[in-house]
Amino acid sequence: MKMTSPLPLLFLSGQKTWELPTLPSLNKLPPRATLYPFDSVEAGMDLLRLYNNFGDRLSFMGGIDVRCLYNNDRQEIDAELEAKIPIVKAGNGYILHSDHSIPSNVDHDVYAYFIQKGLELGTNKE
Repeated sequence: MKMTSPLPLLFLSGQKTWELPTLPSLNKLPPRATLYPFDSVEAGMDLLRLYNNFGDRLSFMGGIDVRCLYNNDRQEIDAELEAKIPIVKAGNGYILHSDHSIPSNVDHDVYAYFIQKGLELGTNKE
């Protein structure tokens, strides 16, 4: 069955996508489809592995471990973002987001830093 859609499609997954029974159907998603791997660490999702397997076909949203924000430590944030964004931005696109909701103990200025750092890493400088 070929899936078609005139609109972009957002595919949410909270399981190890490569172990889903629907794995073959990921290759049939329309080219503008975006995979949002939430629960990346707790459910065994791995943004980089997903990118390596489907980055030629899909774009991605999220997959950034929200736990890097828990301690309001910018070095933890830098390490998480620098390990993922420069790689996943190279394919069909990437939308910055964590793998979960942002908890209330995260300071506003730290969250703003997360967004700004993500934008800096994700922007192509030409």
